[in-house]
Amino acid sequence: MYKKIIYLALSFMFINGVIAQKEETIFSAKNTDNNAKLLYKAGIVSEDKAEVHSITGFGTNVSFTASNVGDGTSNSFNHIQRVSLPLLVAGNKPANVQLVFYSAGEKIPFTVVATEGVVTVYYLIDLYEDIKKRLTEAFAARKKVQLKVELKKDGFREAVLSF
Repeated sequence: MYKKIIYLALSFMFINGVIAQKEETIFSAKNTDNNAKLLYKAGIVSEDKAEVHSITGFGTNVSFTASNVGDGTSNSFNHIQRVSLPLLVAGNKPANVQLVFYSAGEKIPFTVVATEGVVTVYYLIDLYEDIKKRLTEAFAARKKVQLKVELKKDGFREAVLSF
């Protein structure tokens, strides 16, 4: 009887040690090989940034895009819709601001992209009608419309459109 208990205890300790060692190996492999597992280049900024853009109206060249890959597979039935809505920025700011509305099937890695004077904010296409209506009303009533963009060193990104 004692032999069985000792055998069970030793077996349990051996299995537990093997599992713990395996988890430790996996954990350390994750830490050293992060770049190989990334799905896209992380656009982390070197310092925290916060900008506020005063929006005065709609820009020109609103675009409506529909696309798919018609390769004969079941993927052919996956259609992507996008609406790109440029906005005018007040003052002498050289920034171009655009809102891009994308379909639910798309996988967009960032909510906000700010590169070389162009700020692009991504929203689901379901919000297009509501946001456009609210912007139109605010511009007609000459209300203050602002877009606050925040980018942090830890990868956090946020855009707040306020009317």
